[in-house]
Amino acid sequence: MKIKFSSTGSGDDKGPYIKFGSGHFKVDNAGNLTAEGGGTIARWTIGDYVLYNADVGMNSNPNNSKYPSITGHNSKAFFANNSFYVTHDGYLFSTSGKIGGWNITNKTLYQNNVGMNADSTNQYDPNGTSNNTNLKTNNGNMAFWAGAGASSGNNIKNFYVTHDGYLFSKSGNIAGWAVSEKSF
Repeated sequence: MKIKFSSTGSGDDKGPYIKFGSGHFKVDNAGNLTAEGGGTIARWTIGDYVLYNADVGMNSNPNNSKYPSITGHNSKAFFANNSFYVTHDGYLFSTSGKIGGWNITNKTLYQNNVGMNADSTNQYDPNGTSNNTNLKTNNGNMAFWAGAGASSGNNIKNFYVTHDGYLFSKSGNIAGWAVSEKSF
């Protein structure tokens, strides 16, 4: 341990300060605390550029190989397992939660009766259950939908587009032509 009471010196040696060990833990003349390169705070491990507990943490080094980059992005800056992370260049990944009032599940983004489904092979309901018939139609699996409505076996929305490009609308206007549930 090294304690310096005078204000002499320059750079890292400018006093007053308290340093422990090799300088990885110190308090400088302005009262700033530095702790890096080992140890814990409330069971969170302190690394040179990271503060973490198990698979949850913060990483200040965009080139840190312990928290590798996602293809095309810098390394993870904030992370919680692999279900949530933000990279240093702002890429956000989450398999649950909300963003702008919209619900996020593993494969869907939805709010009330409006949504999107990213998976063309499995259908995910708003609770994230796979192979649910809520987004399946006789014309294919819904990619986009809006509005409510139901028929036996299939939850038919007022408007939807399947992953194969099939468009269904109960009403509207296309190039000046009126669309209703049973006529064009």
